[in-house]
Amino acid sequence: MNAETLSISERDAALYRASGAPDPFVVVVAGSGLGGLGDLVENPVVVDTDELPNFPRTGPDVAGHAGKIVGGLIGEIPVAVFQGRVHCYQGASAFDAAYPARFAGTLGADTLVVTNAAGGISTDLAAGDVVLISDHINLTGENPLVG
Repeated sequence: MNAETLSISERDAALYRASGAPDPFVVVVAGSGLGGLGDLVENPVVVDTDELPNFPRTGPDVAGHAGKIVGGLIGEIPVAVFQGRVHCYQGASAFDAAYPARFAGTLGADTLVVTNAAGGISTDLAAGDVVLISDHINLTGENPLVG
């Protein structure tokens, strides 16, 4: 990670911290159908990602991506639930799509959980069902490790 990238995420982290949200131990990047995880956060502090100048903007055309970060506690664990993210299929670069992970690291999170809508893999699944994906086929032509 170069110094410019680090300073960008540090600037966003300073604005996030100024909201009063605690530094999270766990960050959950919630995909479609799981944005409601933010409702589980106790003493929530909600930060609109539009207030973080370097945080990539979610598109209004993606259901379930509110463009908010809900910080607080679940039980005794400091958490941040990212309600939405950008996608490469919307024209975002892999670098921008990976920004939430870099941002979580800047906040000092020890655990990062990234969720997605995987309902297309089975008609037995509905939005919000939890499945574990152990592998995938990358048909984008992009390296997912960029950024």
